[in-house]
Amino acid sequence: MTDIIICNINKYIKKKYIKQTWIAETLGVNKMNISNILNGRKRNVTLEELNSILEVLDLSFGEVSRIDFLMDSTPSKIVSEERVAYVCKADDSDMIKNKSVELILNIIDIIDVFKTANEVTHE
Repeated sequence: MTDIIICNINKYIKKKYIKQTWIAETLGVNKMNISNILNGRKRNVTLEELNSILEVLDLSFGEVSRIDFLMDSTPSKIVSEERVAYVCKADDSDMIKNKSVELILNIIDIIDVFKTANEVTHE
């Protein structure tokens, strides 16, 4: 599932003409670390690393975990196991973890809804 998230982050930064250097400078980290994460050379990407990149880009885990990310306005769905390998070439070990990650991403989506609702009520 990490592969689909990184794949979608790359789609986003390409579409928005964002440079990896800018992400690294904004986060105060080495550009090679960001490059390794976004080019798939770093295999053990932590949730903290992904979350910090997503925060800089103003994205959520829920958004970048969707197969129709950046496509059109059709309703979004969590990536199904059959499509993960096709979309971002995930291996079998990723497929095994997919269900747990989907549950976590659903929880994150719910948290995002509560955050948004909380922000609206405090305006």
